[in-house]
Amino acid sequence: MRVTVPGWYRDFHCIADACTDSCCVGWEIDIDDESLAHYRDMPGAFGDYLRAHIDMEAEPAHFILDGERCPFLDGRGLCRMILTGGEEMLCDICARHPRFYEWFGDECEIGLGLCCEEACRLWLTVPEPFAFTSYETDEEPDEREYDPALLKALRQVRARMLALLEDQSRTLDERLGLIRYLAGEVQDTLDMLPPEAQASDIPDALEAFEVVCADEEACRDAAGEKEQDLFTEILETMASFEPIHPQWPETLRNLAASVDALRKSAAVSAFRAAQSGAYARVAGYFLCRYLLKAVHTGDVYGPVMLARVSAELIALLEAKAFAETGVWTQRDRINLLKMYSQELEYDPDNIDALTELLY
Repeated sequence: MRVTVPGWYRDFHCIADACTDSCCVGWEIDIDDESLAHYRDMPGAFGDYLRAHIDMEAEPAHFILDGERCPFLDGRGLCRMILTGGEEMLCDICARHPRFYEWFGDECEIGLGLCCEEACRLWLTVPEPFAFTSYETDEEPDEREYDPALLKALRQVRARMLALLEDQSRTLDERLGLIRYLAGEVQDTLDMLPPEAQASDIPDALEAFEVVCADEEACRDAAGEKEQDLFTEILETMASFEPIHPQWPETLRNLAASVDALRKSAAVSAFRAAQSGAYARVAGYFLCRYLLKAVHTGDVYGPVMLARVSAELIALLEAKAFAETGVWTQRDRINLLKMYSQELEYDPDNIDALTELLY
């Protein structure tokens, strides 16, 4: 299998006890069948301790939390399993977190979710966040059918959008406007053509887009094309999701009440412009994670709008906090992104509801 990852993927390591928001606290951890079989047979005192802290009768089996904490998290914030037997002792969820996977037959893409603060740091700070690298493994292909030519074409679309987001000669609004415009052109191609013709016509849509970009006035018009302002509805929808952090719905409602004033504020505009690189990387993360799903769903526009809205929402939340306190740090940004990801991405129904609204 050919595996594609961000160029900096191998720089990621769990920071363990240095993490301020351990993924081993507050979450029920389900155990996959292979790991469970291994745990059932593990000899010795640690095997006995392990089995005593698993609910074997549950479906699926899971670790029995000690209050909010995983029973294998020691007082220093380190994993007793890793300390005892190495990372290979971990069940799938623990071993894979915070990675996400997308399979396409004999290809797979792996990335790192913003729910993890170390992953956030890497997305925000590595020099080339949108570069990819590939390697081969001996894993079995995924059996789900897909169109390899369409996947290749969508990768070309994503690469162009990521390049647009990195273009610092344009304002953030222009970058986000252009990826939305390109998404609309590609979506029209997908909607108007039968599946067998889609892959061959997407390059034509990209070529037409380059013609627009070459004309300064046409490019400006495309970037600034007006659309229905759904921001208040978006915030209301997100505030209705079942929260992980109790304060999150109120945070969104407070932002909804402040959106108009924030958008009119010169100070907010200046703050947003100074931080535009970070917001472009937020948008890039969502493109990397969700756009290629269109191979299966046919939806390019929804994921691109999710990327655009996420960048704008983070920008407004940060600007609001800065306006209130006069201070905003990289640690504040990581904490906000981590919370945003946890609230939005931990439940696939949330993503579906939001992309349906945006499509």
